[in-house]
Amino acid sequence: MQKLLERLGACAEAREWVGDRTLEQAWAECERPDWLLWLHARSKSADGHAYAVLTAEKWEASFWIVAAVMFPVDAAATAARHARHAASSDRQQCDDIRAALCCPVFEDNK
Repeated sequence: MQKLLERLGACAEAREWVGDRTLEQAWAECERPDWLLWLHARSKSADGHAYAVLTAEKWEASFWIVAAVMFPVDAAATAARHARHAASSDRQQCDDIRAALCCPVFEDNK
């Protein structure tokens, strides 16, 4: 997982938090919505439509819907930033993300 995060350009804080967790463990345990969306947007599972639906349903940011459909990676990052300011807790946001999106798939997640 550390090699994957390095290859993707993850921040040092995220790499430190992941430690020796597997992708599946990190996905299940993470309580940072911005990290979950950031990782998912860079995976083979990236889905602009899913980001748009998640953003519209959970965080009511209609502007980001258009961006999500047109630019999935950028929109996921923008949705994540918006999510950090939403009224619900980070834990609830992460639960919402995990309910809406599958654990991301990468060719090499080592």
